[in-house]
Amino acid sequence: YPKSKDHFIRRHGVFSIIELLEMESADVVLSILQVVNQITCDNTAVLESLCFIGALPIIGQLTQCTQPPAVRAEVCTFINRLLKCSVNILDMFILSNGMKALVQLLSLPAGVAGMSAEQHVFDQCRLCLQTAIDAIYQLLHQKLRVAHNHLCVLLVVNHVGEPLSQA
Repeated sequence: YPKSKDHFIRRHGVFSIIELLEMESADVVLSILQVVNQITCDNTAVLESLCFIGALPIIGQLTQCTQPPAVRAEVCTFINRLLKCSVNILDMFILSNGMKALVQLLSLPAGVAGMSAEQHVFDQCRLCLQTAIDAIYQLLHQKLRVAHNHLCVLLVVNHVGEPLSQA
């Protein structure tokens, strides 16, 4: 629905998307993330616009393990799209606590490691782990403005070892 996507952006703009992402309702946030991922799947200009006006710190906060697994899975889709963007966007991601967000994706919510977790929840958590590990790997192998040793320091400061030892 390319025309619908363009209409949504022209009609509502990216600022309204950011406002809705800041709501406390997990259902609203999940729905908005799904819309964002649909709109940005083939439109890097909209993705970059969202990044330039401040979506990265807000979306980064949605990686916390207190968020529902479905929300975190949608954030993973967004992060995977970011990894295909320009170096400027990747630098912005890092400067917006992106490494902290990736470390948070490595943390499993309470009860997921047990047998009581439903399969779809476990699959969403697996997606988070895979996305975080892949994103860290890709960022460490990109030619960014941020030095690789600084990326490693950011990982250590954000306690990357702890969730990795539990994953």
